[in-house]
Amino acid sequence: MLNRKKKERKQREENRKYVNSQLLKNLKEHSDRNFKKYFEQNQIKTVAVYGAGAVGKELVAQLIISVQVEYVIDKYESQKKIDEIPILQLTFDFLPEVDAVIITPCHELELIQFQLCNYYSNNCRFLALDTLLENIP
Repeated sequence: MLNRKKKERKQREENRKYVNSQLLKNLKEHSDRNFKKYFEQNQIKTVAVYGAGAVGKELVAQLIISVQVEYVIDKYESQKKIDEIPILQLTFDFLPEVDAVIITPCHELELIQFQLCNYYSNNCRFLALDTLLENIP
């Protein structure tokens, strides 16, 4: 029983790393995406990015020229910055209202959306990064 749980945990971690590496690769290979047009068409003026890892850092670097990135949310880090954008911790910091939160850890999408519902109004949209990248050529 213990061995099986250990194997399942290891498999989930390997899946997470693979998904993140694919997202990062996709972001870097297509860094000329027109995020601005997408956000304008969807009336999104302010965003937060959920995830302060490598994918989140790359996303912030690409977004700051297209949309107002208010802050980055992370469950482990706080009191730091990515390109002068503050990192706020989900459970300890006040999260100001934004038009959308872009979720980078897509493998935990449903859990993160459920958690975020407690912090934002119904007007805030939650966007999975993988889906967002599919919708922006």
